[in-house]
Amino acid sequence: AGGAGGAGVLVGVLQRGRGSESEGRDWPHAAAFAAAVNAEPPEGVLRAEVFSLTARRSNESSTPSLRSQAEAVRRYAIIVSAHGSHSVGLAYIRPCTVLLELLSPTWLLPLFSGLAVSAGGRAFFMHSADNVSQALGATRRVVFGGFGERIVSRNAGAFDTLHPQAVHATLPTLLA
Repeated sequence: AGGAGGAGVLVGVLQRGRGSESEGRDWPHAAAFAAAVNAEPPEGVLRAEVFSLTARRSNESSTPSLRSQAEAVRRYAIIVSAHGSHSVGLAYIRPCTVLLELLSPTWLLPLFSGLAVSAGGRAFFMHSADNVSQALGATRRVVFGGFGERIVSRNAGAFDTLHPQAVHATLPTLLA
């Protein structure tokens, strides 16, 4: 992963916008992960930050411009993001940016990784199911279920089992 000179690269944790934390659709360990990286950065990492491409506070009513969203994702050499529509901004990453897409145990389709690859990046995914067979079976049930059922079962509370230490341990591989 290429950085802009200096002592290392920036790692960004992309979260959804305002209000989504209460819906359980963000990675609840994002701040703890950033703090762990900043306390003990792996070789080649300058620091980690949590960011969003949408308004985050209740007094913010407008969504940032496409230009400012593109500039935001282009700051990072590595982006960690829970699967979700907020990841559409990955289409603006710099070439060679690395994406780690976090998947729930019931949704083993890293759809937004394709945006990163199309933009010249590299993509990896991580899931929290006990095993891949379990995740594939759950994904099959969700894909062939009703749409409303799919949204609820795919996202609700699914990212809490991906602990910051496990994601932190992937950073040396992502930097390679």
